Amino acid sequence: MEVYDRSKDPLEQLETFKAHMTLHSFSGEIVCRAFPLTLKGVARTWFGSLLPWTIGSFDELARLFMTQFMSSRKRRRPATYLLTVKQRDGKSLKSYLSLFNKECMTIDDQDEKITLAVLLGGMWPRNPFMARIAQRTPTTLREFMDQADGFINAKDTLEILTTSRRSEMERWSKWIKKRLDKKEVTAVKGEKGTARPKEKGRSPSSAAHWTPGSLEFGSRRESRTEPIKGARPRQGGPPVLRGPYD
Repeated sequence: MEVYDRSKDPLEQLETFKAHMTLHSFSGEIVCRAFPLTLKGVARTWFGSLLPWTIGSFDELARLFMTQFMSSRKRRRPATYLLTVKQRDGKSLKSYLSLFNKECMTIDDQDEKITLAVLLGGMWPRNPFMARIAQRTPTTLREFMDQADGFINAKDTLEILTTSRRSEMERWSKWIKKRLDKKEVTAVKGEKGTARPKEKGRSPSSAAHWTPGSLEFGSRRESRTEPIKGARPRQGGPPVLRGPYD
């Protein structure tokens, strides 16, 4: 167990010590000799200042101990203090219950029905859990905590699934955007770097040198002697080649 140095509640320290001694069934004399081992600092100095052979039993030692360190006791609050504990807008049900239970530990003379009424009254009116409470109003704290625990677990599970799905959709969106950006960049580069292919062996001025019966490309002249399909034959002579201006 922890040693006492006046920074904690002396009653809590004393009750913890008694529980340990009772568990091991120690006699009163051993309990009195073991008690100083749980003190340090100011508390150990106080015990050393006690006159020898002045303590007849552990109950007397416990009374002197509580009288000396009464100022270090934690002040217990009245039950009406729980009326100030409210669930704020935007706060989860889980955080509200944790705060309420923490404050209940500082309250004296707790009544279950009063505690349940205060607990329900302190909830945020727009809390989704209120709809479930309206369907089946709990009559005991245990019933309320069971319903609240089921609601919190379901909400946590839904948040995990929603977060996982949202993360997956974000990854897909990034992947698709990356692919589209890559295709757009490739298309832009293709438009800038692609030139119109030129025809082999033909210059823009070749049409001006074309004459019937021949094809002229610059200084090169090629005669066509093979008959062209669809050419009209001349009577008594070879077929006539018609140009585009005939």
